[in-house]
Amino acid sequence: MKIKHALVAVSLLATHSYSIAASMDSTGLQIAIAGDLVAEQGLTSDSQAQEKLSPRALEIMFYAPVDHRFDAVASGTAHEERGQVFFETHELWIGSSKLIPRARFRLGQIFPAFGRLQRFHQHDWPFISAPEVHTRFFDKEGIIDSGGELSYLLPVPLFLEWTVGATSGWTFGHTHNEGSKPKIPTHFSRLATYLEMGELGGAELGLNYIGRTSAENTEVKIIGLDLVAKKRRGRVQPYLLQSEIWLRDEKRENSKSENILGAYIYAQYGFNANWQLGLRVDALTVLSQENALGKKEDNLNLALVPTLTYRSSEFATFRLAYNEKQDSVNNEIVNRDRYIQFQATFILGAHPAHIF
Repeated sequence: MKIKHALVAVSLLATHSYSIAASMDSTGLQIAIAGDLVAEQGLTSDSQAQEKLSPRALEIMFYAPVDHRFDAVASGTAHEERGQVFFETHELWIGSSKLIPRARFRLGQIFPAFGRLQRFHQHDWPFISAPEVHTRFFDKEGIIDSGGELSYLLPVPLFLEWTVGATSGWTFGHTHNEGSKPKIPTHFSRLATYLEMGELGGAELGLNYIGRTSAENTEVKIIGLDLVAKKRRGRVQPYLLQSEIWLRDEKRENSKSENILGAYIYAQYGFNANWQLGLRVDALTVLSQENALGKKEDNLNLALVPTLTYRSSEFATFRLAYNEKQDSVNNEIVNRDRYIQFQATFILGAHPAHIF
């Protein structure tokens, strides 16, 4: 009953939102509703797949110019966790690209702009679920926090944009509690460039750093590279190559540092405007892992995720993916999981333009 009541409340809010949009069209206010449905089916007896169709997210987005200087975004999302539906604020920020020459900024609750997946909502990802490195470092959805960030286009002959920001850091990842005041808040930096490749399209490359020290004096430092390369001819995207590699150093009080290295690479080929086939390879290893005798253990978390996408338009997308995952220690497989996933996403109304 709780789930039904929450979904009814969100539906009524959406209906009311459209009536507001109709009466305020001249203000530039745009409203969109994004739905994200996901189903999983295990192929092994002990699979961790959730064998049901679930509404992963129902997001309502409002965005518009506030006036001639400022823009703003407000979005809320309903999603299911362990049989309960939560409705929470995702983004609530005001910003501008007109006050400071060559710069833009945001203040409020944001998805901090580092990495690649972190800067997109889940329903806009090119695959269904997060790679292991993203889940382990930034949660399966990504970091959402309150603070500010500034992006500045450096006055050099090539495109070079530097983004810096800081957020409260009371929590780090998706959570439904307040968290606690950190000793050093979350802070981050991303230096990005764009490479024009002529007939091959273009590529964006980013160098990232994220740091934080929690209330329990756990110090986290993360560095990483993100890359996306693609080409588009009208509605057809012949290829997409996307990758991130991250190294995390986590030091807990009175204990050794934990060092984890993880990455994914996703390659996609577009047959036409509607059909794409992609393959994602994930890998993660705990560099500092030791056995009970203090001897270093080689370990590897590996996954292969082929994904078939049918994109009816920019407003409706369907995906089918096969997941093959395995964990090994000293070259011996200790865990294996195989399952398939199905996703249907749709957008009602307008949708803000995507970044490259």
